[in-house]
Amino acid sequence: MANAELNPRDWRDIRVLRAQGVLAELHTVDLDEADRGLRAYAAMTGVPLHTVARQVVDRELTISRELCVPAPARRRPERRPDRSSRAGGTESRRGRRTGVDREAVRADL
Repeated sequence: MANAELNPRDWRDIRVLRAQGVLAELHTVDLDEADRGLRAYAAMTGVPLHTVARQVVDRELTISRELCVPAPARRRPERRPDRSSRAGGTESRRGRRTGVDREAVRADL
């Protein structure tokens, strides 16, 4: 395909892909992480994505690795089940509903 046949939008998409490659190589991250950083920077600054991509490819802009690689999620402590949620907290097995009609069972005996 000749250059004249390419849509200008295709060139912008190619520039974004090239910028992803530059960031991936620079920060040793995968392409998805590089894309995340590119889009995060564009969103933070309000600059169009294709402009940011052009600046990265032309080495006018360096995006930090922190934007590309998300911080590890902080681990929340496990919640133990609340034992006081049952009525009275000391309900015996006899008081629980089991789906069996105890009166009918007693009558059969």
